[in-house]
Amino acid sequence: MEDRFGAVPDSVYHLFLVARLKILAEKLGIIAISQQNHSFLVTFKGLNHIESRDIGDLIGKFGRRFGFKMSENLEMTVRCDKLSNVKALLLLIKIFVYLLEKRENENSV
Repeated sequence: MEDRFGAVPDSVYHLFLVARLKILAEKLGIIAISQQNHSFLVTFKGLNHIESRDIGDLIGKFGRRFGFKMSENLEMTVRCDKLSNVKALLLLIKIFVYLLEKRENENSV
């Protein structure tokens, strides 16, 4: 991203990624995202935001970097080993967009 003054500083680019992530998270019913070491813990409100077939699809598309835990809310751990912070945020955005597109495709059928 550039403007007439040149490239946007990394901190601004990072801020745009976080803002995009928050918008997508709200649409998916996500109530919290926290970073723990080289992983992100994504907490969905309730248990009915991801179907069991979606879990298999996620693993097929993005690899075996997921862990799931069900309690009062669904928790999804996304391992981001060896990824920079920016690449990890981009990965989360891709995952969230994928889930939203699946949901929209299922609702349109």
